[in-house]
Amino acid sequence: MLKKLVLPLSLACIAAVAVACGPGAAPARGAAEPAATQPAASAPSVRLLARFRAVQPVDVTGAGDGSGRLFIVEKPGRIRIGRLADNTLLSTPFLDVRGLVSTGGEQGLLGLAFPPGFGSTKQHFYVDYTDVNGDTVVARYRVSADPDKADAASAERVLWVDQPYANHNGGQIAFGSDGYLYVGMGDGGGSGDPLGNGQRTNTLLGKMLRIDVESGVKPYKVPADNPFVGNAAYKPEIWALGLRNPWRFSFDKATGAMYVADVGQNRIEEIDVEPAGAGGRNYGWNHYEGSLPFPVGSAPKPTAGLTFPVYEYNHDQGDDCVTGGFVYRGTRYPAWQGRYFFGDFESGRIWSMSTTTHAVALALDTPFLITTFGQDDDGELYLAEYMDGTVYELRDGNQPPEVPLTRLGGSDRYATAAAIARAAFPSGCTTAVVVTGEQFPDALAASSLAGAVDGPVLLTRRDSVPDALASALATGALGVRDVIIVGGTGAVSDAVKTQLEQAGYAVTRIEGVDRYDTAANVARETVRRLGAAFSGAVFVTRGDLFPDALAAAPLAYGNGMPVLLVRPDAAPASTKAAIQDLGVTRAWVLGGTGAVADSTAGSLGVPWERINGVDRYATAAALRAKALTEGWTDGSYVGVASGVAFPDGLAGGAAAGAKRGFLLLTKPDSLPAHIRQALIASQAAAREAVVYGGTGAVNAQVEQLIRWHLP
Repeated sequence: MLKKLVLPLSLACIAAVAVACGPGAAPARGAAEPAATQPAASAPSVRLLARFRAVQPVDVTGAGDGSGRLFIVEKPGRIRIGRLADNTLLSTPFLDVRGLVSTGGEQGLLGLAFPPGFGSTKQHFYVDYTDVNGDTVVARYRVSADPDKADAASAERVLWVDQPYANHNGGQIAFGSDGYLYVGMGDGGGSGDPLGNGQRTNTLLGKMLRIDVESGVKPYKVPADNPFVGNAAYKPEIWALGLRNPWRFSFDKATGAMYVADVGQNRIEEIDVEPAGAGGRNYGWNHYEGSLPFPVGSAPKPTAGLTFPVYEYNHDQGDDCVTGGFVYRGTRYPAWQGRYFFGDFESGRIWSMSTTTHAVALALDTPFLITTFGQDDDGELYLAEYMDGTVYELRDGNQPPEVPLTRLGGSDRYATAAAIARAAFPSGCTTAVVVTGEQFPDALAASSLAGAVDGPVLLTRRDSVPDALASALATGALGVRDVIIVGGTGAVSDAVKTQLEQAGYAVTRIEGVDRYDTAANVARETVRRLGAAFSGAVFVTRGDLFPDALAAAPLAYGNGMPVLLVRPDAAPASTKAAIQDLGVTRAWVLGGTGAVADSTAGSLGVPWERINGVDRYATAAALRAKALTEGWTDGSYVGVASGVAFPDGLAGGAAAGAKRGFLLLTKPDSLPAHIRQALIASQAAAREAVVYGGTGAVNAQVEQLIRWHLP
């Protein structure tokens, strides 16, 4: 799978690194693989909605204070706050302890817990991290006078545990309904638990701990009802033993039961369920991996006193590292009540499990490296993707999305342009602008002219009219009468013009001596047709590299703003002349100084402002933000096209402009970070979204990611 190609070797499994997540072996008893074991009709289906983007998120939680905040723990050592009401990730971290944290492999800032009563009677919280020596630290911090910022100088160390190896640190901390803090500890690492910590009773490694950190006793008090209190052979903090690396545990808000996902060695991933108050259990590691004897091939050891998983699965289907989740107790999706949601870090699959029968069903297959699930104050669920850092909300896949997403494509660029035009103009149109589908510079200026005539941009071959173009123009489709060709005969030959004329269309050509002159003449014709509606503003973009002009196309179309072309280091005389002739009062320069130098922009002779990002994708995102600020779009229509293969964007930009929308650019096989963030920012206003082009231009996985970034 793709994720296995992009995942750095040192991060082969955040919850259990390379030695712990090897190739699969024999099926486990009772559950050979994660598969639906109940009727599909009764099993939840999940879809996702991106909410925030962080850096290597490993824990997500509400504070229990009803503030509508989601706290996102970043492995490198920061805690960020996301405001759920408006999808805003606050720029200032809630806590930054990067200087205290080791971050290699599975190490880092790993856990966060707020005590009962936080926000009212209490203003402190707890974190779990590996320090610069690689050892586990649980520390208490206080919130500052600013509720969105902790006092980094207020740290009090609550617990320290020596870690013999760099992996299997556990890291989850959570308060149970009893008010005590539970701390999940891995076995200390090393392949197969070489120190035997899972079964050793004189170490905190390989255990679930239960401590009282709220009694006022420093650093903590051991609850008197811990199961091994008074037994000198056991550490009194131990609540349960026999764990390899509990990567996320949680409590059912309704029953108090604890659900523990324990990462396996080479064969089995397991889910353990412990009823409220049922301490003292031994989950078997390292005598058993799940329900299979360990090491592989060894004789079974006595099972008396052991508690085996309620569910386990092997690695045969590409699953490798379990990531624990939560029992759903929210109110938004009643059909989810009482189901435990969990996933697999490596395969990206998400399942739900009945809390009564423990039957498991697949809820969603994703391409993600799922590091954690999360829960907000209302009981709604989230997950975090490690590599990209996106935090997604889990939504009911059986409910239709609020924003429809469609794809407009055809068998080639000409058919795609025709399909886009038909969708944009279902009642037809009088005039169409025809540009080359082979060489793009002349076409870049066409969008504003198409807007002035209220028609589509269609593509043609240089020397012949494609069947798709002929069909789109015809009566019964668009019903076009007038055709405007943009570009000289080197772009669209006279043979094409003659073919169109012989078909009965009135054809005119707008051209110049080069691409810059052609753009200038197109601008003149646009302004002539607009008349007093011309605002005096133009877009200025580089004429030898095209993506910036693509992103401007819908805004040029919908707002009567011609697109003029320049060289990176000089504005051609034809462009300057057009600015003078048209009475331009403002130029919006697209792209960075490498695309259009400051000196070039300054030579235009009119006030100008630059709109740019670090690359073409970031520039498109910045243009969207500026368009909303300037009122060029209301943000309700979202178009997405390839930023690598441009022809689909030529037609798509005009179609988006016809809806007063905007256009974002993507890579064919991945959704760039700036576009992900732009889509998240578009969620409130978006009402419709379209992907322009076939799967060769924007593949199916990218389309799915776009879907998951819109409501």
